[in-house]
Amino acid sequence: MGLSLPFDSLPVKRHEKTIRSHSTHGLIPSPLNGSPLIASAIAKTAEVAQAVLRPEVKLILSADRQLKTADKITWQALDSKQANVMTGDVVRYTLSGKNNGKGAARNVALVQPIAAKTVLIPNTVVASGANSVTYSIDNGKTFTATPMVQVKGQPQPAPIASYTHLRIQLKDALAPNQAIMAQYNVQVK
Repeated sequence: MGLSLPFDSLPVKRHEKTIRSHSTHGLIPSPLNGSPLIASAIAKTAEVAQAVLRPEVKLILSADRQLKTADKITWQALDSKQANVMTGDVVRYTLSGKNNGKGAARNVALVQPIAAKTVLIPNTVVASGANSVTYSIDNGKTFTATPMVQVKGQPQPAPIASYTHLRIQLKDALAPNQAIMAQYNVQVK
Protein backbone atom coordinates (compact mmCIF):
# COMPACT_ATOMS: atom_id res chain seq x y z
CA MET A 1 0.00 0.00 0.00
CA GLY A 2 1.45 3.38 -0.97
CA LEU A 3 1.33 6.40 1.28
CA SER A 4 1.69 10.02 0.31
CA LEU A 5 2.61 11.76 3.52
CA PRO A 6 2.60 15.55 3.84
CA PHE A 7 5.77 17.28 4.96
CA ASP A 8 4.57 17.77 8.55
CA SER A 9 3.77 14.07 8.92
CA LEU A 10 7.27 12.88 7.95
CA PRO A 11 9.90 15.37 9.05
CA VAL A 12 12.12 15.67 5.99
CA LYS A 13 14.74 17.77 4.30
CA ARG A 14 15.38 21.39 5.16
CA HIS A 15 13.64 21.69 8.50
CA GLU A 16 15.83 24.21 10.23
CA LYS A 17 15.90 25.19 13.86
CA THR A 18 18.13 27.72 15.59
CA ILE A 19 18.75 27.50 19.30
CA ARG A 20 20.11 30.52 21.14
CA SER A 21 21.20 30.55 24.74
CA HIS A 22 19.93 33.54 26.70
CA SER A 23 21.58 35.05 29.74
CA THR A 24 19.85 34.39 33.02
CA HIS A 25 21.27 37.55 34.61
CA GLY A 26 18.85 40.10 36.02
CA LEU A 27 18.68 43.78 35.18
CA ILE A 28 21.84 45.87 35.34
CA PRO A 29 21.63 48.45 38.15
CA SER A 30 21.63 52.06 36.94
CA PRO A 31 23.20 55.09 38.65
CA LEU A 32 19.69 56.22 39.54
CA ASN A 33 19.10 53.29 41.89
CA GLY A 34 22.12 53.99 44.04
CA SER A 35 24.84 52.07 42.15
CA PRO A 36 27.88 54.10 41.21
CA LEU A 37 28.29 54.94 37.51
CA ILE A 38 31.51 52.89 37.19
CA ALA A 39 29.80 49.77 38.62
CA SER A 40 27.01 50.13 36.06
CA ALA A 41 29.50 50.50 33.21
CA ILE A 42 31.41 47.38 34.31
CA ALA A 43 28.21 45.38 34.68
CA LYS A 44 26.97 46.53 31.26
CA THR A 45 30.33 45.52 29.70
CA ALA A 46 30.00 42.05 31.26
CA GLU A 47 26.47 41.73 29.86
CA VAL A 48 27.64 42.68 26.37
CA ALA A 49 30.52 40.17 26.61
CA GLN A 50 28.06 37.42 27.61
CA ALA A 51 25.83 38.26 24.66
CA VAL A 52 28.78 37.99 22.27
CA LEU A 53 29.75 34.56 23.68
CA ARG A 54 26.33 32.95 23.20
CA PRO A 55 26.12 29.69 21.30
CA GLU A 56 23.93 29.48 18.22
CA VAL A 57 23.27 25.95 17.00
CA LYS A 58 21.54 25.60 13.65
CA LEU A 59 20.08 22.15 12.92
CA ILE A 60 18.94 20.73 9.57
CA LEU A 61 16.81 17.59 9.27
CA SER A 62 16.83 15.57 6.05
CA ALA A 63 15.34 12.21 5.08
CA ASP A 64 16.34 9.53 2.59
CA ARG A 65 14.55 6.37 1.43
CA GLN A 66 16.54 3.13 1.30
CA LEU A 67 16.79 1.48 -2.11
CA LYS A 68 17.94 -2.17 -2.15
CA THR A 69 19.26 -4.14 -5.07
CA ALA A 70 20.70 -7.65 -5.04
CA ASP A 71 24.22 -6.40 -4.41
CA LYS A 72 23.96 -3.01 -2.70
CA ILE A 73 21.98 -0.51 -0.64
CA THR A 74 21.68 3.12 -1.72
CA TRP A 75 19.74 6.11 -0.36
CA GLN A 76 17.42 8.46 -2.26
CA ALA A 77 16.69 11.93 -0.86
CA LEU A 78 13.02 12.57 -0.09
CA ASP A 79 11.41 15.77 -1.31
CA SER A 80 10.76 18.42 1.33
CA LYS A 81 7.15 19.06 0.25
CA GLN A 82 5.81 15.55 -0.20
CA ALA A 83 7.36 12.24 0.84
CA ASN A 84 6.02 9.29 -1.15
CA VAL A 85 6.83 6.09 0.70
CA MET A 86 5.41 2.60 0.73
CA THR A 87 4.62 0.25 3.60
CA GLY A 88 7.86 -1.52 4.48
CA ASP A 89 10.13 1.27 3.17
CA VAL A 90 13.07 2.24 5.37
CA VAL A 91 13.63 5.96 5.90
CA ARG A 92 16.89 7.34 7.30
CA TYR A 93 16.67 10.68 9.09
CA THR A 94 19.84 12.76 9.39
CA LEU A 95 20.05 15.65 11.81
CA SER A 96 23.09 17.80 11.17
CA GLY A 97 24.15 21.08 12.60
CA LYS A 98 26.89 23.38 13.73
CA ASN A 99 27.47 25.81 16.56
CA ASN A 100 27.75 29.11 14.68
CA GLY A 101 27.94 31.12 17.90
CA LYS A 102 30.95 32.42 19.79
CA GLY A 103 30.32 30.39 22.96
CA ALA A 104 30.11 26.68 23.71
CA ALA A 105 26.63 25.08 23.71
CA ARG A 106 26.38 23.03 26.91
CA ASN A 107 23.97 20.22 27.80
CA VAL A 108 22.87 19.77 24.19
CA ALA A 109 20.05 17.27 23.73
CA LEU A 110 18.66 16.46 20.29
CA VAL A 111 15.01 15.43 20.63
CA GLN A 112 13.25 13.98 17.60
CA PRO A 113 9.69 12.70 17.21
CA ILE A 114 9.25 9.34 15.54
CA ALA A 115 6.96 10.11 12.62
CA ALA A 116 3.39 8.82 12.64
CA LYS A 117 2.91 5.59 10.68
CA THR A 118 6.55 4.59 11.23
CA VAL A 119 8.46 2.51 13.78
CA LEU A 120 12.04 3.05 14.91
CA ILE A 121 14.43 0.33 13.74
CA PRO A 122 16.40 -0.94 16.76
CA ASN A 123 20.12 -0.17 17.00
CA THR A 124 20.15 2.36 14.15
CA VAL A 125 20.65 5.53 16.21
CA VAL A 126 24.16 6.91 15.74
CA ALA A 127 25.47 10.32 16.73
CA SER A 128 28.82 11.99 16.92
CA GLY A 129 29.67 12.84 20.52
CA ALA A 130 26.62 11.11 22.03
CA ASN A 131 26.67 10.28 25.71
CA SER A 132 23.30 8.57 25.81
CA VAL A 133 20.25 7.78 23.71
CA THR A 134 16.91 7.58 25.49
CA TYR A 135 13.36 7.02 24.30
CA SER A 136 9.87 8.23 25.15
CA ILE A 137 6.53 6.44 24.91
CA ASP A 138 4.52 9.43 26.20
CA ASN A 139 5.03 12.02 23.45
CA GLY A 140 8.30 13.33 24.84
CA LYS A 141 7.24 13.95 28.43
CA THR A 142 9.69 11.44 29.92
CA PHE A 143 12.73 9.62 28.53
CA THR A 144 14.53 6.45 29.57
CA ALA A 145 16.95 3.97 27.98
CA THR A 146 14.33 1.21 28.20
CA PRO A 147 10.73 2.46 28.42
CA MET A 148 8.53 0.16 30.47
CA VAL A 149 4.82 -0.64 30.41
CA GLN A 150 2.64 -2.63 32.80
CA VAL A 151 1.44 -6.02 31.52
CA LYS A 152 -0.87 -7.86 33.93
CA GLY A 153 0.56 -5.77 36.78
CA GLN A 154 4.19 -6.52 35.88
CA PRO A 155 6.67 -4.07 34.31
CA GLN A 156 7.78 -5.13 30.82
CA PRO A 157 9.90 -3.38 28.19
CA ALA A 158 7.60 -1.34 25.95
CA PRO A 159 7.27 -2.54 22.36
CA ILE A 160 9.48 -0.41 20.11
CA ALA A 161 6.39 0.38 18.03
CA SER A 162 5.13 2.43 20.99
CA TYR A 163 8.18 4.77 20.98
CA THR A 164 7.12 8.33 20.17
CA HIS A 165 10.42 10.24 20.53
CA LEU A 166 14.13 9.72 20.88
CA ARG A 167 16.64 11.95 22.66
CA ILE A 168 20.37 12.07 22.00
CA GLN A 169 22.32 13.70 24.83
CA LEU A 170 25.79 14.98 23.92
CA LYS A 171 28.49 14.18 26.45
CA ASP A 172 30.56 17.32 25.85
CA ALA A 173 29.78 20.94 25.10
CA LEU A 174 29.50 21.82 21.42
CA ALA A 175 32.37 24.27 20.86
CA PRO A 176 32.11 27.23 18.47
CA ASN A 177 32.31 26.02 14.83
CA GLN A 178 31.94 22.38 15.95
CA ALA A 179 29.54 20.24 13.90
CA ILE A 180 27.14 17.55 15.08
CA MET A 181 25.49 14.75 13.12
CA ALA A 182 22.95 12.12 14.17
CA GLN A 183 21.07 9.49 12.17
CA TYR A 184 18.32 6.97 12.82
CA ASN A 185 16.17 4.69 10.67
CA VAL A 186 12.45 4.04 10.75
CA GLN A 187 10.26 1.63 8.83
CA VAL A 188 6.94 2.71 7.33
CA LYS A 189 4.00 0.75 8.79
